[in-house]
Amino acid sequence: MRRRDLVVPSLSAAVALSLVLVGISPVQEDELRAPDGRPALAGRGNAQELGRVLVRPRTAEEKELVGGLFGLEAAVELRLALAARKLRERGCMGFVEDPATETLTDQIARFDELASRTATELAVGDERARYLGVCLLDPAFGVRRAALSGVDRELLEVRAGLAIVRASQAGFVLLDQGEAVVIARRVDQSAALLRTLISDMDLLDASDFAGEPISEEAIDALIAAARTSEVSERERLLSGLLDPPKDMVMRMAGSLSATRLRVALSAELALRSVSLKKAAGRVLELDRLIPGRIPEELVPAEIRKMSKLERHQLALRHATEGLAEDPFSPELTFYAALATAWVGDPVRSRPWFDRYLALRGIRAHDHRTYQGRKLEPDEQTALDEVQHGG
Repeated sequence: MRRRDLVVPSLSAAVALSLVLVGISPVQEDELRAPDGRPALAGRGNAQELGRVLVRPRTAEEKELVGGLFGLEAAVELRLALAARKLRERGCMGFVEDPATETLTDQIARFDELASRTATELAVGDERARYLGVCLLDPAFGVRRAALSGVDRELLEVRAGLAIVRASQAGFVLLDQGEAVVIARRVDQSAALLRTLISDMDLLDASDFAGEPISEEAIDALIAAARTSEVSERERLLSGLLDPPKDMVMRMAGSLSATRLRVALSAELALRSVSLKKAAGRVLELDRLIPGRIPEELVPAEIRKMSKLERHQLALRHATEGLAEDPFSPELTFYAALATAWVGDPVRSRPWFDRYLALRGIRAHDHRTYQGRKLEPDEQTALDEVQHGG
């Protein structure tokens, strides 16, 4: 039997701890600007006021801020497309088969996979090997790859943070001041990194820093070196060919604004990275705790011995602690909703389900966000709960 008289925990206590860990206090938050010196989302009042700024900006500064934040993703996508066009002219986009659907980040991901076994891939000598050789030697690709390091996470932080705060005004999502501070600060940090990245990409696009495209002869030499049978000689030859462009890429990447900003924010980014790993680990534990998520025979015996109430109570604690580490995790948010629905009631779980939908880009009151879209089972469950629950 469910217990409806239990107190359902919120993120408040966990968020309070996270504020201490990253050195943010309400007094400091009032005076903050974004790390790049631009106007910040944080510091504009309480949680409700932050939501109001995003939904109904009043002043010219607020409108400029909100327009800039919501326009960041499109601005980054434009720079990725421009960079891809220039790199395609230099033969550096060979791993992208469909330019209409695949992007520079897809090219970089495939390069990273192949570059982890450079000598083996080059020695094959086929078309893919030659594409790899171009990317290894051409600073035009290497510097842009370095500039774009972590861009997907920064885009996610801005997108998810704005979605949650906005849904607290146009939806059922509940935010207290501590949560709002954390989310606004994370949005400001990632937005600053993206703005400096956009500036860097514009400079790179206007520059001819990489010189002429890589010649076929240079690729031939690289493949020949990779085919050298004696290991130490092969390593010496490859190093002699690859180290100069690698050093150039490191020097140029180090001078980029985004790189310097990431160095300035290294402590905060390292703390975020650790927190994200911890949060991801909690999802695996929650898979086991919530009944029905995985086959019961795969659940450890000590968990199977617990009652459903005990399992949901423990799951709720794990989920809320995890959301203090990664407030933008759809998985943790959905588990918080499921556990709250069991130990609490639909009124208390509805804000969590709505928060999950916001993170998935779905708004229950706007059919355009889900009409014609094949919803995942969890998305359908959350949509039903928000539209018909509570």
